[in-house]
Amino acid sequence: MKAEDLDFYLVCRFYIYKSFYLLFLEPINNSNMHSLNNEYIARSCSDSDDKFKMSRYGEFLAGLLNRAINDEFLSDLQSEYTKLFVGPHKLIAPPWQSVYASQDETLFTRSTLEVRAKYAKYGLKATKYLSEADDHLAFELNFMLYLAGLINENLDLRRSAIQDSIDFLDDDLLSWIESFIQRLVSYPSIYIEQTAIYLKDFLQNDRKFLNDILKT
Repeated sequence: MKAEDLDFYLVCRFYIYKSFYLLFLEPINNSNMHSLNNEYIARSCSDSDDKFKMSRYGEFLAGLLNRAINDEFLSDLQSEYTKLFVGPHKLIAPPWQSVYASQDETLFTRSTLEVRAKYAKYGLKATKYLSEADDHLAFELNFMLYLAGLINENLDLRRSAIQDSIDFLDDDLLSWIESFIQRLVSYPSIYIEQTAIYLKDFLQNDRKFLNDILKT
């Protein structure tokens, strides 16, 4: 792969990670809709389809944001996020890795501490880390987003950051995303289940892409 082509795909994956991070961080609202409705995200999804297979996701996201202009539909999206990830009732699909790593679905377990240590290697700390488990899906995606930025900007650290990205995908995100999706199947979803399916596909394709880089 030519150097300029590699740099292009590395930038694309940064923006794709950013879109998933924003979608799982909080309910869609007027503020993050502006960030999601970004030409760089749209172009990254379509122009890198040969590597990441995200053109359909880009179309899905564009259609979702277009419909979210309607206040009633936007309210439905926000209600879905709240019911699934916030409460007040028992959560159908808790967005924390530790839930899926323990039989009793406990938060702040060994897996949480292991994820925290991986953040700390880069001097990072999860937002509200004392009250919100570090292995929240949005936080894990934000870590991958940080590494993606580092891979783009620091050639000296590129290979080590790529290896850490692969390890994090294997040990963390890809270890529980399928179980997370299976929980979502039981809920009549407008967008979160489909977003999670697209995310799983992207994570798998991204792992292959990064592994291919290290082989060269």
